[in-house]
Amino acid sequence: MDHLHHLPTEILLQILQNCPDLSALFSPVNTSRRLSSIFEIHAPAKTFELVLEASVPGSVQRLMRMIIRIRAGVFKHHRWEDLSTLRLYYSTVGDLLTVPLLRRFLRLVHRVHVLAHLCLDRCWESLRCRAQSGKDLGAPSWTEEHRTIMSFWRVQYFYELKVARLKGRLSKGWETPMLSILGSASIDGGHFFAGGFQREQVLTVVEFIEVIKAKNEICDVGRLPCGSFRLPDPWDRKNADHSCRCENPSLGPRARRRLSGKVAWEATAWTYITNHARPPADEVATYTLQRLPFQPFRKLGLFLWDQKRLAELGLWPDPWRRSLDLDEGPRCFPAWLRLPTPDEVTQAGKNEDDDDW
Repeated sequence: MDHLHHLPTEILLQILQNCPDLSALFSPVNTSRRLSSIFEIHAPAKTFELVLEASVPGSVQRLMRMIIRIRAGVFKHHRWEDLSTLRLYYSTVGDLLTVPLLRRFLRLVHRVHVLAHLCLDRCWESLRCRAQSGKDLGAPSWTEEHRTIMSFWRVQYFYELKVARLKGRLSKGWETPMLSILGSASIDGGHFFAGGFQREQVLTVVEFIEVIKAKNEICDVGRLPCGSFRLPDPWDRKNADHSCRCENPSLGPRARRRLSGKVAWEATAWTYITNHARPPADEVATYTLQRLPFQPFRKLGLFLWDQKRLAELGLWPDPWRRSLDLDEGPRCFPAWLRLPTPDEVTQAGKNEDDDDW
């Protein structure tokens, strides 16, 4: 990076403002004294907004802006259903971004980025080991990457609300019943998400957070991550490769806008399991997918993957079909049934009467 220091300030500022993502902006600002100084002196909020708008899907931007408002102490009172379904939208937050707040937030952005890619790698490897499609799965797509990142930001949004309540940052304009509901709310409660598939996406990353915090595999996902409301430090940060290994990491603005909706609303895996998970009529099945707990599918990242990916794995009949007829579901049933291990199937039989869905 030494050769960059000889460039004029204006050029270095342009380099910062054209970083491919916010995590890439954090790195030079955090490691170079001159770049850090340029960032702080020359409109840091503008640089942040430029990189944010150019690289982050709208659904993730919304979460980030809400968190910034919570941290700045200006998150006003809203209805609970607005908080839980993320209907709120805020435009630019440049007027709130002091340099200390912005630096802390960029550090959080980088942590989320690293954790999301570690989680994606873990799910990807688990999927490759269990899937028997015989095809080269390539690399996770841009939407799969950002769906994972969005799920981490949903967890962080929940954490921020909890911390703000505990520190009294939400007292102004917030009624006591609203604060009580927030105090008792849990991240695995169905009322905190617009759809069941979003809950499963979030619990996929919650399981991963628990793995990091406990330093071993954790099977109990019915509770919050242990410890405080804070994302953990990624393991082996010095030696891990945190570069993006996803397909199409540098999509243009038009392509990003087109795919942003898929990041937030892709629910193919949930649709199949809840509506089409039935064995063929000529087969006698002792159980169906609905009697299996969701955990084995979370470990495989099934709720993070695109419809095209599920079709490649034989888990969805057509990559271009958004819905199926009832008689089409059984065609994919054997492929879904091969994903759980025998132990998981046995456990599902023991829990036959449990309502896990």
